[in-house]
Amino acid sequence: MSKFIDMIKLTDKSALESSMLPQFTPLDFRGWKGISMQNSSLFMFLFDVEPDADKFPLHADESEWMAYVIEGEGKLVAGNITCNEETEAISFQQGDFISFAPNTPHAWQPGPKKTKILFCKNI
Repeated sequence: MSKFIDMIKLTDKSALESSMLPQFTPLDFRGWKGISMQNSSLFMFLFDVEPDADKFPLHADESEWMAYVIEGEGKLVAGNITCNEETEAISFQQGDFISFAPNTPHAWQPGPKKTKILFCKNI
């Protein structure tokens, strides 16, 4: 089982703590699972997406995010959330980095391979 290793600062030295990772939780869309971790000023989220999972619909978040495609492929869709309109799409694949400015509507169209995407933001 994977674990979360936390390096902490004590008064005059550093120390290590270890705990078990939470389990992946199914999301509201067929084929999507997620796991999140938070520590200090960072929040991380990992999507685990089955091949040909349902599309993750158009949505936006007020935070700025950075994402890294660990494995898989699909399409990232931009759009207008007010009228629920998709305006353009671009393919992504393993090794791609994706940045999201705050309040940018987007959707995910999974591809034919298992996909994992890691997200990170400051909190």
